Amino acid sequence: MFIYFFNKLLRIFLTLFILQFTIAPGYAGGHWTPMKHKGIFISSVSPIIYSTLSDQSGGISLHRRVSDITLQLYSEYGITNNLAVVLNWPFKYVQTGSSIRSGGDSVTLPSGRMICLGNASMELKYKFYQKNKVILTGGIKSEAPTSKYRNETGLRTGYDCWSIIPTAHVGFGYSERLYS
Repeated sequence: MFIYFFNKLLRIFLTLFILQFTIAPGYAGGHWTPMKHKGIFISSVSPIIYSTLSDQSGGISLHRRVSDITLQLYSEYGITNNLAVVLNWPFKYVQTGSSIRSGGDSVTLPSGRMICLGNASMELKYKFYQKNKVILTGGIKSEAPTSKYRNETGLRTGYDCWSIIPTAHVGFGYSERLYS
């Protein structure tokens, strides 16, 4: 009986642990809101290099390698002790390689490169509850269509639409640090 209960508990824990890293993407500011007139600033660089596009049939092999390097500038500022504004500015460098690979399934895109802003975003984040080492925050995030597209090369730095995204986060901590 104890083994059965332990196995059930272990399965629930492992499921929740895995879901934490698959459903909730990394959230730089976490679940806390900065104190009034305080903030954080984070910058990061993330490169993606690929030569295959995914589609419903499994994938399309490209004749040229595509590089996408993003410099992301992220900041949070506390308007009040419970309300923060979050800004995200992704600057992107995208290019198609100059060498042509044989055996690709698709039309060969022309070689090219561009440096432009991706989809910039702003979020208002509010701390609804913080007690007994548990915190609940939520917000509304808007992404603007600030990206560019070049038809002659097929390169783009984002998508051409506005996005409105509601967010909800729960975190807990054992000390002054919070975990999600």
